Amino acid sequence: SRAIARYIATKYEGQGTPLYGKRLQDRAKVEQWMEVDTNNFSPPISSAVFQLVFSKFRGLTPDESIVKANLEKLGAVLDVYDAHLTKNEYLAGDFFSLADL
Repeated sequence: SRAIARYIATKYEGQGTPLYGKRLQDRAKVEQWMEVDTNNFSPPISSAVFQLVFSKFRGLTPDESIVKANLEKLGAVLDVYDAHLTKNEYLAGDFFSLADL
């Protein structure tokens, strides 16, 4: 979970790669991109995966209109990531971070 990842990144901050960056501003950018993931990436991918994979385990037929709508939303989100990553090596800046996991 994100909470566990945040805990580990904070607890072991002085060891290995600093997953929150080195400055407070770095940490803010990491958190910003993690929120983009939480609020924009996770909902459409979760809905699509539920329809395509888990609905079958419940004896349901996937709703193709839900799949299509969520894949379109996901495409728009991935376009934002793509545009950002064409100008930046990593999501939060010039360092690998928790947001890139």
